[in-house]
Amino acid sequence: MLKRGLLLMVLVGAIGSSCTPAHAGRTVGQGVLQLEGNLGGPLITNLGPVMPIPNLPLGARYGLTERIDVASHLNLLPLGMGGFMALDAGVTYGLVKHEGRNGPNLATQAGAILLTDFKDGARISPTLDIAGGYTFGWFTPYAGAEFAVDAWGGRLLGNFFAGFEADLGNWTLAASGVWFTPWFDTFSSVVDYVSPGEAGAVGCLLGVKYRIRLSGSKEGDHE
Repeated sequence: MLKRGLLLMVLVGAIGSSCTPAHAGRTVGQGVLQLEGNLGGPLITNLGPVMPIPNLPLGARYGLTERIDVASHLNLLPLGMGGFMALDAGVTYGLVKHEGRNGPNLATQAGAILLTDFKDGARISPTLDIAGGYTFGWFTPYAGAEFAVDAWGGRLLGNFFAGFEADLGNWTLAASGVWFTPWFDTFSSVVDYVSPGEAGAVGCLLGVKYRIRLSGSKEGDHE
């Protein structure tokens, strides 16, 4: 029971940490490689002070076209918790992509998270998200939602988030707040989440990204 609860905690944290802040409604542009690192997750009180589960997914995103990205991330936290692996991969499609320095953005991503302890087999959870925002020069506030199917019980997990990205040359800094699966009852959970009304968990995420142009024009680059 503890093992299953721990893996579910990692799954929820991995979904929020890996997928949510990675595109924020924006694609990176054709021929651009974006290196990404994120830190954070649901807030817990198991260790005394309130702190986020320190998920640390590292990965990369590449723009196949101006509107299509492929991405993958490996979460380092599960590897340090007894040898679990949490690996995500997905394809992002830009439904709306602004031109110039200002304008709206909207993108959706479909993918999956692979979880395994290298002993008892692997579990795959499909994911789907949508995020949108508005770019004001170097500053982009955004909001969205993402969903996944629980690999153990087939339950629907869903996270709702809002945050911002700040572009500083080739670097981007990101921060967001997340409400993880508000319809999930955390009363009997093995993890003491910070949970409004024992409904889901709230958390925070920080991210940093660095873009490298490998090919193509500069049309798709963040301003």
